Order: sequence, then structure tokens, then C-alpha cells
Amino acid sequence: MKKGFWTSDWFFGLVFSVLFFILAFAVYADSFSRLETFAYDLGLRSSNAEPSDRIAIIEIDDASIETIGRWPWPRYLHAEMIDRLAEADAKVIATTVLFSEPQLDPGLLYIEDLAAFYDNSTLGQFAPRNVTPDTTEETDARAGAENGDEAATVGSPAGDSTVTPQASDNVPETSVTEEADNETLEEPAPQPPAELLSDLAALRDRMGDAAAALDTDTQLAESIATAGNVVLPFTLNQPSPIGRPDTDLPDWMLANAVSGSGSSAVRYGAIQPP
Repeated sequence: MKKGFWTSDWFFGLVFSVLFFILAFAVYADSFSRLETFAYDLGLRSSNAEPSDRIAIIEIDDASIETIGRWPWPRYLHAEMIDRLAEADAKVIATTVLFSEPQLDPGLLYIEDLAAFYDNSTLGQFAPRNVTPDTTEETDARAGAENGDEAATVGSPAGDSTVTPQASDNVPETSVTEEADNETLEEPAPQPPAELLSDLAALRDRMGDAAAALDTDTQLAESIATAGNVVLPFTLNQPSPIGRPDTDLPDWMLANAVSGSGSSAVRYGAIQPP
């Protein structure tokens, strides 16, 4: 007896497949994703391959979070880890942590604002950063030199023979004498105490040290540059092109791509560089 259309095996298989895909990828997507992950882990545990002792995986687990603090960690901790691995002569340092956005400490902005005010004010003129302030003896010597230069315009330097201004035919001698008598010497501006200049310079140095300590992005960048063998990840998706499509991704990028599966996979609308 010939089977009907609704009772045929292929039609039943088609209906079952459609219902399965709807349940797997629409209704119970998270459950099937966990089932897929469980099957993947089970397959790895069943493998007979021995892991290499030349590869060390540093896991950020619950114990690490309890010891160091909640996630995300400051960037200087990642910098310290890279420095330690580089000192241990690691051939390649690969991290799966995305550094897509800057990590700005709120205190860094205030420190930089204070440092800019210091540099642009009279404080920065008297005691700039990384410049040793003058001592009392140097200040007195400079003031004496200024007095000597000004006195030389009306008299003779100490130790030299007295120089008498010579009158010319056109200028009477009395005019030279009156001009010298009427000229008044300006006293040098008072200088701050050397201890105050030293404290101001130390204050500016501490502001610079605080800004460097709070700039964790710079610390991480310097550690990565010093190590020279750090591999950073970035994620992207390849949506359908709209309008005039760009060129295809290069072969080296496609060769290192890892495709995500399931609804729990992270999807980004644009490239997220490290």
C-alpha cells in the first residue's frame, strides 16, 4: 500500500528537523549551548594527548578574584604579570583579556590639572620640576653680580683703577656728572628662601610620581613594549556588506580567526582592537 504525503518518512523527518532547530537556536538556545560546551569538554577529557609542560596557562579563577579583588583588575597588575613572565624568559606571552577601552583613574585628571596649574603659575617659575633650586650663597652671589653690573655703569669695577669720564667738545663735563648723580640703583627682587624652593620642587616631583602611578595604561603599554613578545587579542564580526563592500579580510587574519558558536558567543558590531 502506498503511503500518503503526510505520513511519508521524509516529511516526518523534515518536520522533526525544523522543530529541533527552532527549539535549539530560538527557544532553548542557552541550554543547547551548555550541552555543546559539555560535549566539547567531555571530548577533550577523553583525549589521550598529553599536554606539553612548555605551555603554562595562568587562569583567573574565583580564588584569584578573592585574593586580588573584583574584576576588572587595574592595568598595572597585568603589567606586573607581563614583567614577571618576561623576566622568566617566556618565549611568547599571550593574553585573552581585551584592552579595548582606556582605563582612566578619576584621580589622574585632578593630578594632571594641579600639575598644569603649577607649571603655568609663578610656582613653576621659581621651582620648576627636576631643577635643583639655588642655595642662599648662590642667590647672594647672583644678587651681587647684578649690583656689580649696575654699578659699572656709573663707576669703576672693584680692583680696577679709577676711570674718569672724559668730556667731549660737544657734551659738557657737568652734564655727565649730573647724569651719574641723578641715576638711582634698583634693588634686586627678593628671592624666596632656599628651603621653600626645595619644598616646591619636591611637591612638583610628587605630583609627577602620582600621575605616573595612576596612569595604568601607560604602565601596561611600557611593559608590553619592553617584553616585545606579547600577543593581544581583538574581536570582530563579519556582517553582510551594505552598499559598496570593502576588500576581503587578509589571509593572515582569517587564518587566526576563531569562530564563535551559540547565542552566548560575544558579538561586536565593529573591530575592537586591544
